[in-house]
Amino acid sequence: MRSEVKSNCLKALPETLAFYNVSGNKDYLVHVAVSDSTALQALIIDKFLALPQVAHCRTQLIFGDPWVAPLQHSPE
Repeated sequence: MRSEVKSNCLKALPETLAFYNVSGNKDYLVHVAVSDSTALQALIIDKFLALPQVAHCRTQLIFGDPWVAPLQHSPE
């Protein structure tokens, strides 16, 4: 239940573009869009870490446009 509350709160943020439940020692990957580093800091401190269910955050920045390979379909 706690993780559902946390995920719903993070998904509801207007800055959230995508939300993934991931394996490993992290719970979620939240893809956000903000205008600059000051806005990112405010988002993390004022919104993410303000939730009692969020213990810590780790950030990674995306530089440039994403490239996504097309799916390869197997012949049936």
